[in-house]
Amino acid sequence: MLSAEISNIYKKSGKTRKTHNLVFLPDLESAAKFNARLGKIGNIVSDGATPGAIQVPGDGQPIVLRADCQTSGGYAKIGCVISADLPRLAHLAPGDVLSFIEVDHEKAATARRRAREMFDGWRARISPTGWLDERKLWTENLIGGATSGENEGFR
Repeated sequence: MLSAEISNIYKKSGKTRKTHNLVFLPDLESAAKFNARLGKIGNIVSDGATPGAIQVPGDGQPIVLRADCQTSGGYAKIGCVISADLPRLAHLAPGDVLSFIEVDHEKAATARRRAREMFDGWRARISPTGWLDERKLWTENLIGGATSGENEGFR
């Protein structure tokens, strides 16, 4: 017995929705026939999704996938936000307006390198120097015990 997932896109109350159905098929031949029939009616094949991908569902409102995105999907993809700009997305609220500009691979790589250099500089400025014994930090037991939560002050 084989199983496959089918996505359905439909409109209800002015909103576009996507649902998933599980289909069970007895063998590979049946699965091939089933896929061929779906292809004739315009089946959208799922493919890989990564953070930064810009998907457009049936309602036409673009969705930029972020760090917690799914690994695959079937919505059309119209572009991808470069990795150096992904942290900026975390500061946007739903409905905020943003614009995109096209960059080539070289510009994207340069932006990523600059972002990495900025992060490394920031990390170096906040890292303690001299007084921290990293060996002790990694080898010592920093917790002197455990509590049940019933000690005084926790009631």
